[in-house]
Amino acid sequence: MPRLRVLLCALLACSSLTAAVGAGRALASHGQTVYFEAGSDLLNPSRREGAIEQMRRLGVGALRVELYWFNVAPGARSATRPSFDARDP
Repeated sequence: MPRLRVLLCALLACSSLTAAVGAGRALASHGQTVYFEAGSDLLNPSRREGAIEQMRRLGVGALRVELYWFNVAPGARSATRPSFDARDP
């Protein structure tokens, strides 16, 4: 029984020491680029202005835009011709 008590005391001391040492601050670079993903907010006209203002307050320095070709490309059987030469990317 005394062995168990010593083992438990040692385990408690080790876990307390690990918690105290391992709880350091996260240091991020001040020059780090901040990205903001708000695809649905930016596409919705009623929420767009608020999303842009929130990006300004957060110091967002870049905006990643995802454009899917199937959303903007003319359909294969479209009646109107595109206003660009699709053979010349």
